Amino acid sequence: MGSPAGRLSFRSLVLLQHGTELPTPSCVCYSMKTILLCLLLFTVPFIAAAADVSGKWSGFITPENGDGGSAYVILKQSDATITGSGGPDANDQWPGLHGTIDGNKVSFEVKSTDDGTVYKGTLVLSGDHLKGDVVFTMADGTSGKATLDLTRVTQ
Repeated sequence: MGSPAGRLSFRSLVLLQHGTELPTPSCVCYSMKTILLCLLLFTVPFIAAAADVSGKWSGFITPENGDGGSAYVILKQSDATITGSGGPDANDQWPGLHGTIDGNKVSFEVKSTDDGTVYKGTLVLSGDHLKGDVVFTMADGTSGKATLDLTRVTQ
């Protein structure tokens, strides 16, 4: 088993017995560094390209007390910056929404023009779904937590 003949294929042994030279392998061997470099060059552009959250998103906001309601957000993304509006529906929008996206994490802030409540959220993007936690502070200083669950509007 330790001899070179022990590691040769049956075909190679037959060729050696008949005095025929073994063909040299035509495969090219690459170093591990070369393989890793190629993988990085091909995958980094896909990782670096952040998902585009631009568009309309509809769903629900559910405060800890369970008394939730509808939510509708219109986002525009430019690189890692997000702007837009948010509110309870498409017709009642509060301008001035601003935030950022980092990978699949979306952070935002928007102030209600109805009662001055400020909503600050961190959502996770998964396909056409944004979901996460929101902290809201009302004009009188009262604050609370809620879950925001949005789905991209497709039309």
